Amino acid sequence: MKTKKIGIVVILSLIILAVIAFAVYLKSRPISNNYTLLDKLSIRFFDKNKYKIDFDNVNCRDININWTSESDTKTVQLYKDCKFINSLESIYGKNIFEVFYKEKPYFRLPHFKTNHWNGHNYNFHIVAIKDTLKITFKAIGNDSVIYNIARPL
Repeated sequence: MKTKKIGIVVILSLIILAVIAFAVYLKSRPISNNYTLLDKLSIRFFDKNKYKIDFDNVNCRDININWTSESDTKTVQLYKDCKFINSLESIYGKNIFEVFYKEKPYFRLPHFKTNHWNGHNYNFHIVAIKDTLKITFKAIGNDSVIYNIARPL
């Protein structure tokens, strides 16, 4: 019975060490723009980005947000039908958030990340005032940026 407990403790210790070693490996390894399956899993597993969106006088169903990066050609739909449906990949360089209102592009919000491991809090506040649609976009983190932009409806 005692040797069985020791065996379980040894196996659990090895698993914990393997997870720690894997995390250290992923943190120290430079990632290129050609993502492997391991890179994609690490992005999902260690996603440090948080998203928040709120509205005043705007129906959330009228808003869609897409994300793309200059160093990657694909577009990821980030927000649709009143919820965030994907997380963005952490890619350094110029990242672009495209905000659509009633299926029409309204805002293009660039955010330059200096390191792909930098996590950010992305806050979108969208307001309709009279004939104007206004957005306040805040990316809070190592590469912070704030935009206040208004466009006629």
